[in-house]
Amino acid sequence: MEVGEKLLVSGGNRYCPEKSASIFETADSAVFDQVAQLENLTSLSIDGATIDEGRFESLRKCHQLQVVSFRRVVWDDVSIDFSDWRNINHVSCSETDARGLLKAIQNHQQIEGISINTGWLRDPDIKACGTLQAIKSIELGANLINGDGLSALSKCSKLGTVFLDEPALQEIGFVHLARLVNVKRLALQGTQISPQWLEHLKGMKALRILYFQLSNLTPAFFEVLIGYTALRELWVNFDELRDETIAVLSRATQLRKIYICGHPVPKEIVKKLRSALKQNENRCAVVHG
Repeated sequence: MEVGEKLLVSGGNRYCPEKSASIFETADSAVFDQVAQLENLTSLSIDGATIDEGRFESLRKCHQLQVVSFRRVVWDDVSIDFSDWRNINHVSCSETDARGLLKAIQNHQQIEGISINTGWLRDPDIKACGTLQAIKSIELGANLINGDGLSALSKCSKLGTVFLDEPALQEIGFVHLARLVNVKRLALQGTQISPQWLEHLKGMKALRILYFQLSNLTPAFFEVLIGYTALRELWVNFDELRDETIAVLSRATQLRKIYICGHPVPKEIVKKLRSALKQNENRCAVVHG
């Protein structure tokens, strides 16, 4: 098997019988044919390659695939069809037009996770995710959505993790997030929000872990978090922990862990937060990298 600038294969031995393969930018049709002949191929990554109808037809022969990733892929007039990939459970797509891909995976009953960081998606495209009955995790980043499309996720009863890094997210997105009553992990990054929008998330009764990695946070944001009675873990950037925000956060007695993100984390911030927690008889642990 060719290993180098076109194709890399790993696994397929007694220690790791399952194989993974990566197709790179310079790959030609012969490389796609080689991949189609790999036995026990469960993971496939395509980076920078062009996929036409013939090349995708070759990939459809990989019936054991479970994980597939597309990065900087160019679709050359191809009809994307996942019907032969009955074991697929995770799909990721970055720097690639994912609209056709989302249409292809509609009603696919095995998919448990999707990650889409593209810049192409709009809210109507996101609504296709509402048909994924097995989905447990969804990550959306760098798209142009305001959040209206998140309404479809309320149909996904097994959804437990949502990661959002969406600069254009508006209040309507938080209204729909509040209806995801089974979500336990939520990440909010890369967007500007108001404390009033966060009030909606009090409806997420199962929320246990919040990645709150936003900037320019005021004490009002942390006041809202005190009302998240089910919340147990909070991740926050160290530069958002100032005297006035620490004073409020230390009163969130429902928390069990606070993870301070960033590197290096100033020792003085850790000391101030632990001191404030102790003064409020809050036994929450403080963790930092």
